[in-house]
Amino acid sequence: MRHLITLCFVLFCFGIFTPAVGAHTETQVIKMVPGGFEPQEATIDENSAVIFVNQDTIGRWPASNNHPTHELYPEFDPKREIAPGESWAFKPKSIGGWKYHDHVNPHLRGVLTVLGEGKSEKVAEQSKSFSLKDRLRALFQSVKLFFSNLTYNAPAQEKFKKLAPEEQFEQLEKIAKVGGAGKGWAYLQDTYRGQAGSSGNIHDLAHLSGRLIFEDKGLSGISTCTSTFAFGCYHGLLDVAFSDSLEGLLTAEKECSKLGNPSSGPYGSCVHGIGHGVASYYDSRDLEKSLESCNTLSAGQAFCHDGVFMEFARGARGDFYLKVNPFYPCNTLETRFGGAYSVACGRNQPTIFISKFGMNFDQAAMNCVDNTLSKDFKVACVDALGFMLAGSKDTRSIISGCQSIGLDEYTANCLKAAAGELIFQDVPGWQQAAPEVCAASPVSAKTTCSQYLEKLIKDYGRS
Repeated sequence: MRHLITLCFVLFCFGIFTPAVGAHTETQVIKMVPGGFEPQEATIDENSAVIFVNQDTIGRWPASNNHPTHELYPEFDPKREIAPGESWAFKPKSIGGWKYHDHVNPHLRGVLTVLGEGKSEKVAEQSKSFSLKDRLRALFQSVKLFFSNLTYNAPAQEKFKKLAPEEQFEQLEKIAKVGGAGKGWAYLQDTYRGQAGSSGNIHDLAHLSGRLIFEDKGLSGISTCTSTFAFGCYHGLLDVAFSDSLEGLLTAEKECSKLGNPSSGPYGSCVHGIGHGVASYYDSRDLEKSLESCNTLSAGQAFCHDGVFMEFARGARGDFYLKVNPFYPCNTLETRFGGAYSVACGRNQPTIFISKFGMNFDQAAMNCVDNTLSKDFKVACVDALGFMLAGSKDTRSIISGCQSIGLDEYTANCLKAAAGELIFQDVPGWQQAAPEVCAASPVSAKTTCSQYLEKLIKDYGRS
């Protein structure tokens, strides 16, 4: 607190918070805590300022939407991570409601409303359009991009990998503008083929690709995305599509149906992405409304549920999950709704065991199989352990990890899930690794595992 007071004093002395004569000013402190921002929604007047204080144990980076380019309000961006214990001061100059996120973890979100002096909050909420200055800036950038595109050639892929993130974003936008957003997405997939994308700049680039596809094609572009790079393309597209409304939900599902029948992998991956978009619309705060929105789909509700739970596992507030009740919300949902959400919830609960509660793999595995919840939950929970083990890409580690569960039935589930994940993520060498993992299954499960791999190979066009 003493450091915060000193910071405020220094900023005031140097004129950063100096008010206009007669203006009402105050400083709004927003704490960056594990799992989110406190408060998540804040309102100030145009003469006030904000201080983002990092009370987390990792670096944080508050910045305006859209991720990852922050073009909604470019000045609302410190351009760097804020280290634990440090802070960033910002004095907004534009009236309106500004949605923002954590660039390091874009699932963490907030809203900063800036009121004009003497204006009510209701008026400010209705004033979310760009200022004339913002419009002119956007027009200038569009004209500049148009002329640069006339002679533009996409950089060699190895050169692209070495560019700074901001330069990569710029290049990807140019590729999309010249050849279409689908071409930009194809270029990105070719550049990082076989690499994981659950974090870091690859996932950010996939987010940007999804947004560019939406700007180019609207919701019809959802079938252009794929599950590559941890569903980043779907996330980026649906974050924009569902930013203010879920009216396009059924249209999005219709576009997913173009990828295959409701039992196919590509269809499931697409609707899974819809679940992420739905949860993002509710800011990962209202689980039941998110699940209810999924239930309005004509098919594939379970895939949508899975996306919702995954988004909550990544972006829900720190106090949503409690170590004293490690099976929440799965146990509560089973009590209220039977097994309607057991599979989707179970597939994401090991992430909570390990990332939120600090359990090791063996402890998480014990929680998956030694509980009073349904068999569906247990099988799905073990499947998720298999997905995690596949991330090592080492067949010996995968096999030993699954066998450590100690029960043949669940070991078989774990091995099958891990082998399938190697194909799904297109891990280099999966052609040998996936069958090798299946071969370690108990005798009674070998055929089922092999048939599952054959279906995935066909669904996703692997070769």
